[in-house]
Amino acid sequence: QIVLPDDLAVGARTQVMQFFGPDELEAVLDFPSLIEALRKAFASGVTMPQRQHYHIEASPPASGGDLLLMPAWQAEEFIGVKIVSVFPDNAQKGLPAVLGVYVLLNGKTGAPLAVMDGTRLTLRRTAAASALAADYLARDQAKRLLMVGTGALAPHLIRAHATIRPITEVMVWGRNFSKAEALAQHLADQPYKVTAVTDLAAAVSKAEIVSCATLSMT
Repeated sequence: QIVLPDDLAVGARTQVMQFFGPDELEAVLDFPSLIEALRKAFASGVTMPQRQHYHIEASPPASGGDLLLMPAWQAEEFIGVKIVSVFPDNAQKGLPAVLGVYVLLNGKTGAPLAVMDGTRLTLRRTAAASALAADYLARDQAKRLLMVGTGALAPHLIRAHATIRPITEVMVWGRNFSKAEALAQHLADQPYKVTAVTDLAAAVSKAEIVSCATLSMT
């Protein structure tokens, strides 16, 4: 923790800039609370300028990536900026394709309040936003979920959707069947059955909710 100088403080008090790592974020951003917080946030209105998008060239071209700067704020409350890198080739290096950091500022003074692990924050927020959408669109008693994609976001999506619907069966499909099996095994302790499948069309025909998370271009 870093105590900010007095001239950056609100009123007469100094502020403490806090650091939140991935485990700390996961502990406080439980899906029921996060989904409801997003429900209120989307309805309350936020200023969100168009994000800045820069391509990072590399050799070979496939090893390059993209840098995204994503600001948003509520006047006189909070200002936030998420800095995200997307390097699809990272999977071959054992790293997530999406990495980032989030900086939270005081909306009245601009003073830094917190720095958060943007990777875990993105996973939790994206999964919660998807579940929130399904809460409006999916049948109330939807029990069968199909997860298309086996990357870092997939387990968060499954857990988030199971928060808003009485999921009893999860089918996992991926281009690499061994990764689908590994994800199913990773979630073996959950209160719903998770099975890796090979026939995507058949799985779609059975599913009541289909969630897709993949960087595939096809």
